[in-house]
Amino acid sequence: MLKRRKYTISLILILVGLLAASFIPVELPHTIPTKALIQPVKEWELSRLPDGSLSSVVRNQLTGAIESYGVTEFRRGDVVSFEVKPTVYSTGYVTRGDTIGLLYSNDEKMKMAELQGELEVLNAEIIFYLTGEKAEFVKSVEKEVEMAREAVAKAATVYNRSSLMIRDTLIPVEEYEIHRHQYDLKKLELDHALSKLEVVRTGDKPERIELVMAKRDAVKSQIDHLQERMEQLTMLSPFDGMVVLDRNYLPRDILVKVIDTSSYVGVAPVLLRDKPFVSVGNEVKLRDHLYRDPLVGKVHNFNNVSELIGGQTVVFFTFTFESRGEFIYAGKMIEVDVSGTPLKPQDFAAKLFRSPI
Repeated sequence: MLKRRKYTISLILILVGLLAASFIPVELPHTIPTKALIQPVKEWELSRLPDGSLSSVVRNQLTGAIESYGVTEFRRGDVVSFEVKPTVYSTGYVTRGDTIGLLYSNDEKMKMAELQGELEVLNAEIIFYLTGEKAEFVKSVEKEVEMAREAVAKAATVYNRSSLMIRDTLIPVEEYEIHRHQYDLKKLELDHALSKLEVVRTGDKPERIELVMAKRDAVKSQIDHLQERMEQLTMLSPFDGMVVLDRNYLPRDILVKVIDTSSYVGVAPVLLRDKPFVSVGNEVKLRDHLYRDPLVGKVHNFNNVSELIGGQTVVFFTFTFESRGEFIYAGKMIEVDVSGTPLKPQDFAAKLFRSPI
């Protein structure tokens, strides 16, 4: 009680002194203390979704928006694996465009092999038609057809056996898929051999050559599209930053997390009655014993809504500051001082008078 009374008397004396100095044309600087949550200006998360697909998210903490979002999905039954490069965690830092990890899809590889094989066959057919091969090659083409039929029969036998074994899980899914793709490929080769034999027997037709060329162009387009998709399976870092080691008690399916350490963002509340004294561009000093010289930032913007914290109405504001190469823990709460608008003595006295005693 005695300490409170002394504090009240001291405050009254200060107010009286300020009122007496109110006629002096000076302005008094003042700061507003608060606490801020520190976050990196950007962060990138690569995580696994419950259905097994991969999610890539880039968050901008300064604007509070998601800059980019992507999901890599896979077909049902596909055999997929993802491997993070060992150097990602051993070095701890990555630069823009660095390879973070490689995603392997069995279906994509098998599909690419099929399309490339089909393209080779079509190119061979076009060359065959355009060079005007004659009837003396009928026997050799018939031999090709016979060999293609035998290859289909062998592939069908292997595929049928695999179909029976996969039901009892006697072979892995990858081996079954390989046998199925081989069977489909051999049938395709037989169809092309039969088409070639028909042309050799009946003579070349311009419309047939145009049809084969159209098929070749369609296959090329599919290969280009598949190549683009396979390139997207290589995960690259979207910016320079530090790899976060986020080990905690709550398990999360985050594969890699990178934060931009070039600058940081702070989010802090200020009392609604103090809001008129803080403007965009005002200086913000971070008080932390870890830093020899206090870090200094600037107010970036304010929320346009108020909130209630501890019975007080507050407005959150955002400020930015450079890291100066010092290590800063993301997610840390730090005490800060916000430079307020200089006040005249009477305004400063009124502000102190409104403060709780």
